[in-house]
Amino acid sequence: MSVRLPGTPFHTALRQAIRSRRLSLQRLHDHLADKGVHVSVSTLSNWQRGNARPTRPNSRLVLRALEDVLGVSGLGTLALGPVRQRRSLSTSRRPGTIGRQEVEIARGSVGVLVAHESLRVGHGRYDWTLHVRLTVRARVAGADRLVVHHQADRGVIPAARAGEGCVIGRSRVEGSTGLVAVELLLPAPLAQGETCPVEYQITLPAGNHYPHHGRWLDEAGQIYDLSIRFADPAMAKETHRIWHIERNSPFRDVGQLRLIAGTLLHFVGVDLPPGYHGVRWG
Repeated sequence: MSVRLPGTPFHTALRQAIRSRRLSLQRLHDHLADKGVHVSVSTLSNWQRGNARPTRPNSRLVLRALEDVLGVSGLGTLALGPVRQRRSLSTSRRPGTIGRQEVEIARGSVGVLVAHESLRVGHGRYDWTLHVRLTVRARVAGADRLVVHHQADRGVIPAARAGEGCVIGRSRVEGSTGLVAVELLLPAPLAQGETCPVEYQITLPAGNHYPHHGRWLDEAGQIYDLSIRFADPAMAKETHRIWHIERNSPFRDVGQLRLIAGTLLHFVGVDLPPGYHGVRWG
């Protein structure tokens, strides 16, 4: 196979070659490592999306290894040639900010089957760290990203860090509600119906955060497994499951929960209805 196509940019040729070999970025990373060439999954993702190109002194070695693994030729010429002018971003949004329409497109492309969340609440509610593991399924062929939503206090901007199976993309903060949308880029486009595990972490900076946590479920039938560990047992003398269907409606208590060993709160919901499911404490 050759990628020496007139006018083909490096990132397009690389993406086509990866798809042709049906490799995930993690598998490509592993094959390169077997050859003694170490390139991170996030770097490979940026290369195939056109966000960056190989520019380090060892680029020729890396590109030769890429050509060997992918069974192509010409990547080096495309990568080290002149940079083509990219289309400018729309003035309706800042670079790094995902638009509302893009959020809706991503929502329709990938669905969440299972959500596992583990939240650590530090002393005085000032330190929150949330680990999330999702099992997602592509609704359409070629789906390569999803958008997750998390509630934060107004004016509080959470930090997102990628784990296995994704790269952090753009984000959006709704100032009126504190709802934060974060784009997660998958390692490779999925076939329709294909599933993929995704892990990431959300950290809230110091602040007097609301004493509740949960997750918005966009469709019925999902599984939600939530565990919360409190550094101070006195923070959660009473705990309740909560739910509401509309973002502007008040929470409704749907059951009382008991702390395990004084510090661990846990519930798992199966075949849940749409809406916001979570817990509150006080």
